Amino acid sequence: MFSTPDDMALLFQMLLNGGELGGVRLLSPATVQAMTGNRLDDLPELPEPIRRTRPWGLGWRLNHRASDDTFGDLLGPRAYGHLGATGTMCWIDPDRDGFCLLLTTAPRDKAPWRLVHLSNAVAAAFRNA
Repeated sequence: MFSTPDDMALLFQMLLNGGELGGVRLLSPATVQAMTGNRLDDLPELPEPIRRTRPWGLGWRLNHRASDDTFGDLLGPRAYGHLGATGTMCWIDPDRDGFCLLLTTAPRDKAPWRLVHLSNAVAAAFRNA
């Protein structure tokens, strides 16, 4: 998928608004909930530890802090987003009413901690705002 930071920001704001942007409803609240709630709970055949510790919505990974591929140490379990192998990280945090978009060209597998440190700095700025 290709996009611009401006378009991604509009998408993220629409999700924060429960599916609405600029007074126009694009997604129903139920659709946003399905996208951002743990859909692994719908799969009882998955082992319980996976459902609990590696949650996924529809198209979005939910934050799981107790792993090496977390969005950050300061974000709670309601944060959701995407990690890319080419050095991208984005998250949306309904508890902070904000989002973060980090687009780099530093492959994640070489130093995954870099994006987490940057993400923590952004999350800390929300907490202090």
